[in-house]
Amino acid sequence: MMRTRVLAAGVVLFLLLLPSGASAQDVLVIGAVTDESKAVLPGVTVTAVDLETGRQFTGITNENGEYRLSNMQPGTYKFQAELSGFATIVIARVELLVGQHATIPFTLKLAQLTETDPDAVRTWLTDPAAAPHGGESTVDVIARVSGWLDEFAGDRRRIAVVTHPSVIRAAVVHAIRATPESFWRIDISPLSRTTLVSRTPTWTLRSLGNQRPNL
Repeated sequence: MMRTRVLAAGVVLFLLLLPSGASAQDVLVIGAVTDESKAVLPGVTVTAVDLETGRQFTGITNENGEYRLSNMQPGTYKFQAELSGFATIVIARVELLVGQHATIPFTLKLAQLTETDPDAVRTWLTDPAAAPHGGESTVDVIARVSGWLDEFAGDRRRIAVVTHPSVIRAAVVHAIRATPESFWRIDISPLSRTTLVSRTPTWTLRSLGNQRPNL
């Protein structure tokens, strides 16, 4: 009787160990997704595709920017991380071995508008009144900068402003009374100096982006 009980216990133990032995063959992939400033990104969809079978495994990052892909089989995978407003990251080939626990982090960069909506960019560059996605149109930028410049018309002080090339373009358009269509035809070099002189109530362009300032 004692021998029978021992054998029965051995069978139960064997059966309980079978699932554990099978899961040890599975692959686990974890990781964190951040932006370029190292801030975590929740809601990122991370997908792994088995290149041989086509089977997909998908996870979404939590509030800590972490994802988890479990119950994967050994093989060669393509990984992809995507989030609206960011450029999609693709890792073409990753080989995962039997029972491997891998950590694959991602760093997402903000998507360029030329990638996400090239038609909107084309419209913005050719139509001064266009304001794709609710941003400022070229006409709006010129009006805003013109209003600021006119506040200083007649001021005899020397005022230095470090700003974006688009603001300088708008100031030049206002100073020479050019049309808004000429905005993108004004080339402002990096680290250059553009000088405007106030002659109440107008402005005169003295030099345009062809000198480096004395820093």
